[in-house]
Amino acid sequence: MLTWPEKILFAFAVAAALYFGYRNFKKVYLVIRRGAGEPVPQAEMWDRAKQALLTWLTIRPIWKTRETASVFHAMIAWGFVFYFLVNVGDVIEGYFDIHFLGTGFISVIYRFLADLFSMSVLLGILYFLWRRFVLADPALDYRENVKLVDKVRAGGIRNDSLIVALFILFHVGFRLIGESFKVAQQGGDLNQPFATGISAMWSGWGAGALMVGHHVSWWIALGLILAFIPYFPYTKHFHLIMSAVNY
Repeated sequence: MLTWPEKILFAFAVAAALYFGYRNFKKVYLVIRRGAGEPVPQAEMWDRAKQALLTWLTIRPIWKTRETASVFHAMIAWGFVFYFLVNVGDVIEGYFDIHFLGTGFISVIYRFLADLFSMSVLLGILYFLWRRFVLADPALDYRENVKLVDKVRAGGIRNDSLIVALFILFHVGFRLIGESFKVAQQGGDLNQPFATGISAMWSGWGAGALMVGHHVSWWIALGLILAFIPYFPYTKHFHLIMSAVNY
């Protein structure tokens, strides 16, 4: 659990992130409002919403091409969907001296899935970093007949991909490391095999050092989320949320 100064500081950080995020998301909303498309009929709204949610969760369109890349896309996408719950749980545990979702069977499943998805996201991100920046996959380049704005021609998409990939890598990575500090304090957790494996690195650390490690990791993991919120509307990865609107 956070100290009172940490709780106050985090609350101010959340307020700042929401303020600047609201300003930038509003710009996107105003751009969309300029469109001349017909509104969805009220009678179709519920069916369209269900179809959009199903398509978004199954990431159905991406399975049509590049099967290997699609598998790693799924590892990241499904992991991040689950991470909405993980981040909420981490904030709650930061403010209150409780175990998120209790200590029973549901908690066991939650901790196992959080641990599993953490590793799946990390592996997926490492694959895409390797694919874009080491292999330089030609499939990621634009064809010569495609007109590009100056920022994209100068490498804007490449830079954006690096920013987003590093954000995910450090956000999820430090969340996993933070859990490993907590596991080390508890003496192990069979329901978190990856965090337990990492916790072996902290053997011999005192209780105070483990607590500091957990707090620092918590701040980095969630602080990155807050820092990324205002930037999100400017990234090409904005489609992760907006794609569902197309359906």
